[in-house]
Parts: sequence; C-alpha cells; structure tokens
Amino acid sequence: MLIEKRNAITIGDTTATCFYQDEQFITGDHMIVIRADWLNKYTAMFILTFLKNEQFKYSYGRAYLMDRVKETIVKLPYKKSDDGSPLLDETHKYSDEGYIPDWDYMEKYIKSLPYGDRI
Repeated sequence: MLIEKRNAITIGDTTATCFYQDEQFITGDHMIVIRADWLNKYTAMFILTFLKNEQFKYSYGRAYLMDRVKETIVKLPYKKSDDGSPLLDETHKYSDEGYIPDWDYMEKYIKSLPYGDRI
C-alpha cells in the first residue's frame, strides 16, 4: 500500500470505479492514479461523468488497465477564438487535431449546477 498525495482521480482497475481524491489517500496494486496540471475538484467532477459512462465496459472480466484508460476517447468542450473557430495547439498535447480543452468552461459549468458551489 502507498500513501498518495491529494488532487487525483483514481480508478479501480477490476471494478472501473472512479473517484476524485481531495485528500491524501491509500492505494494498492489495483488502482490507477491520474494526475494533471489542469485537475481540480471541479474539472475532476466534469471528467468523472465521462469516465463513469465507460464503466460498464470494464467490470471484472475486462480490467480498466492504464493502456485502456489512455485509449479512452473523451469528447470535451474546447477553447474557441473570438470568431468561434477552435484554438489549436501546434504541439497536439491533448488531441491529434490540436484542440485545447476549455478547462475554465468545465469548472464554471460544474460550479453553476445546483449545489455546485458546495463541492
């Protein structure tokens, strides 16, 4: 068992259960820990919605291993320029097409939900 730092998404590889960890936590061999510079409790809640929709594919008979997590495609809102066209990242950090996820929009969306300010 390992003690992990806070601010992470965890996925149980055999059950595909997903959680946001706001505090330090203990993990073991069958847990995937996801960290990113864009991650906070609001963006995590937005992303968890999509990951939990994938859960039915990965329970017990087909573990949700890190390779499968990396292959999972999640369609997110992306940043747009003033004329409405997508802002593109030449390094293609987030997608092959160069779209840049709009983390600010996702955070504001979660905060706008009923009781979103109490997460």
